[in-house]
Amino acid sequence: MLNKRVRISALAMFLLLSAGAVQAAKPEANVAGKAEHSESFWDRWFGRAEKVQRTDADDRVEAKKVKEKKSEHQQKSERNFSNSERSHIEDYYRADVAKRSNKKDKKKQKNKSKNMPYGLQKKLERGGQLPPGWQTKVARGEVLDADILRHSERIPYELERRLPALRDGEEIRRVGDKVVRVLEGNGTVIDVIDLADIILR
Repeated sequence: MLNKRVRISALAMFLLLSAGAVQAAKPEANVAGKAEHSESFWDRWFGRAEKVQRTDADDRVEAKKVKEKKSEHQQKSERNFSNSERSHIEDYYRADVAKRSNKKDKKKQKNKSKNMPYGLQKKLERGGQLPPGWQTKVARGEVLDADILRHSERIPYELERRLPALRDGEEIRRVGDKVVRVLEGNGTVIDVIDLADIILR
């Protein structure tokens, strides 16, 4: 009988303690600001170290991304036409337009300006503009079609030697009334100078 009482009391104690442990593990939903106590001792200490390492790694990755964006922006600005390059190009084409207007021999003028179809050349000479399809395709970040590249021409050597050396894989071409810096392989436009007001004067 004593043995039976001990067993029953031990079982009752076990049930009370296990019910208390279950109650302690539940978070209190109605009280705001209290932390949940469902973590074990080992999870708290080892988990913190992992979290700290992750945040350090995240900070390093974030700093690297910011640094890459800055260097990418700097590279893009270096690839664009500088103010001195713009002035050299505009001055050259101003002088070229003045020379052509003084020449009376139309055959020489015809042979020098073969950068676009004859009909578009005549339209430009009369004061017209390129069709909207051409103008929208010659913009920063656009890829020039093979047709446009075929009708474009490299800038003259006299002008090219005045400009600083280009990076590998880049070239400067004239497309109608625009001078563009493009990538040689796929024809992606890096920067554009509009010469419409210089040419049409």
